[in-house]
Amino acid sequence: MTVTDLECGIAYELSGVSRTYSLGGHEVRAVRELDLVVDAGEPVVVVGPSGSGKTTLLQLLGGLDRPTAGSVRFEGRDLAQMRDRELSGLRLQTFGFVFQQFNLIPTLTAAQNVEVALAPRGVSHRRDAAIRLLDSVGLASRADHVPGRLSGGEQQRVAIARALANEPHVLLADEPTGNLDSETGAEIIDLLLGLTGDGKRTVVVVTHDAGIAARARRVIRMQDGRVLDGSADAQAVGTGSRTGGSG
Repeated sequence: MTVTDLECGIAYELSGVSRTYSLGGHEVRAVRELDLVVDAGEPVVVVGPSGSGKTTLLQLLGGLDRPTAGSVRFEGRDLAQMRDRELSGLRLQTFGFVFQQFNLIPTLTAAQNVEVALAPRGVSHRRDAAIRLLDSVGLASRADHVPGRLSGGEQQRVAIARALANEPHVLLADEPTGNLDSETGAEIIDLLLGLTGDGKRTVVVVTHDAGIAARARRVIRMQDGRVLDGSADAQAVGTGSRTGGSG
């Protein structure tokens, strides 16, 4: 490209991406010849059944895994070509991760769990910063409660606040509603998709729950390692497909 991806407003550009694993002597093709573009500041839901390749895709987007073939370009840089140390630094400074398991430290309060994530950045007045982050996810009033005194939805909100501690360019969430009831899960999805910061942060949420897709402007549907459909939701009139693939 003669113009950088950032100037074009592109967060991710995947070209011919495949990821193959060896499992028990068998070859497993988790992702197959996938082409995909995600705009900067775009909220996206990736949906598909178990084994469709959606979690592998998220790991590739987050630099947690490398493709067997193809390129994964993030803000103009090919993650597949970066050294491990470069990838570690990128994850620390640029990506935020939210998982199905909340992974909170049970003996620390909500605020203290967030402060732990702020410490590596050398943030002063970490308590105040943690409260601000909790407030951004609607949980400032529960700052001094330990995880055991919080509901599942509240614990996930703490985990999201923690993921925002490094002011990430991208927030990647893998099955973030898996341990929640449907009503609470819908609230968490709405929260995550609303964290783009007026287009300043890209948010990618992976889920097996097709019902969640109705809450997203753009949905990427996967099956057997391929993208079936990546067009915008019908409510987003005038936007078209930004994906391709072999299937």
